[in-house]
Amino acid sequence: MAKIESISIHGLGFLGTALAAGFAKKGIFVSGIDKSPEKVDSINKGRISFGDKEVISLIRYAVKKKKILATTDFAEGTKKANIHFVCVGTPVRDNGTVILNSLFDVAKALGSFLKKTSGFHLIVIKSTVPPGTTAKVINLIKQRSGKNPGRDFSVVMSPEFLREGYAILDFYNPPFTVIGAADSKGGKLLEQLYKQAGLKENIFHMKLHEAELFKYANNSFHALKVVFANEMARICSTYRIDAKKIMETFAKDKRLNLSSQYLSPGFAFGGSCLPKDLRAIARFDDDCQLFRTIIDSNQQHISFVVSKIKGMKCKHVLLSGIAFKKDMGDFRESPYIFLMRQLLDVGIAVNFIDPLFEGGSIFGANKTFILNTLPDLAKHQIKRLPKYNDYDVILIGCDNYIPIIYLKKHKKTIIDLQGTLYEHKGQFTQYFSIWDL
Repeated sequence: MAKIESISIHGLGFLGTALAAGFAKKGIFVSGIDKSPEKVDSINKGRISFGDKEVISLIRYAVKKKKILATTDFAEGTKKANIHFVCVGTPVRDNGTVILNSLFDVAKALGSFLKKTSGFHLIVIKSTVPPGTTAKVINLIKQRSGKNPGRDFSVVMSPEFLREGYAILDFYNPPFTVIGAADSKGGKLLEQLYKQAGLKENIFHMKLHEAELFKYANNSFHALKVVFANEMARICSTYRIDAKKIMETFAKDKRLNLSSQYLSPGFAFGGSCLPKDLRAIARFDDDCQLFRTIIDSNQQHISFVVSKIKGMKCKHVLLSGIAFKKDMGDFRESPYIFLMRQLLDVGIAVNFIDPLFEGGSIFGANKTFILNTLPDLAKHQIKRLPKYNDYDVILIGCDNYIPIIYLKKHKKTIIDLQGTLYEHKGQFTQYFSIWDL
């Protein structure tokens, strides 16, 4: 088979940008398409809106080597490729309904594009979608293009498993690469591209709807592990048992418990994947209650911390690190922002420190979440540390941005929500980890 020279990627959020970086490093030209002029301009200047250092480095490299070009012009961005990745957002309403408008808009546009072009084209859905969605995409493209699936074009569902902060590592070393295809022609072409990019092991072929549900299965289990560890920590706290020791020992079992990932007591989960995918899967079958209870337990974990802080009769709290994950400028569904919202609602003043938060440059899904959750978030940010005892409680969130010497001088309470400073706890006047509360 001939070497694949170029691809197009529709949607330049975290997923689309990370894929662009990974493919471009392997010498494949990437044409990125997005409606946002801000995202397009940022990528063409070698910048991205989230703080994954490896992705940033590879995007800069790709721009320098002319292996990536972003545009808002659909026709211009699509014309040079015959493999098209769809990475647009599929947000979820509070009731769990998945919003597929952007996905279907791209499908219609690709159908119109195929009508005017020749040759075989492959469309790869990377966005997380409910079972049956990819089949609808195939029908939309067929109707718009007047062409036949399996002969003139193929649509393949290939879910992503990239973690923010580890996207490039996961791109080149995935736990599995899933190809869900309705026909063998599209599946074989995508496998060729993946192998050209260096992904040669653990490639699994599935049916369309199997690949769609497989992504939900993974994210639901990850969320289950988080709430399991957190609820176990709260039980341990009641009986004054060391939750860290319990879970570290529990995670040694690789035969039944699979791995230690997510099985460490900490704070609630957040981000762009787990919350929305759980809300979605909870609607797939009304008789399945487990997924709803995972969501409820995660919210209860936030409320649990609020109740403990409220019980301390404190008036002013300083929170370090409000992104949903360490080293990432991603604030979507951050449990720390939900925590701030709840603390403010019960009359506790809150300030935060987070160098990754720049209110004036927040846009896209980050901005939408903040406006809907805590629109005046920026006014609570402090850039310089105040006197160390101005706060009744210092909360260590996704990361610690406060010098240890400052924390040593703090004579009041420190609550470490992720156990970041657990090994140094003896150096502080009054220290609580999440499993000590």
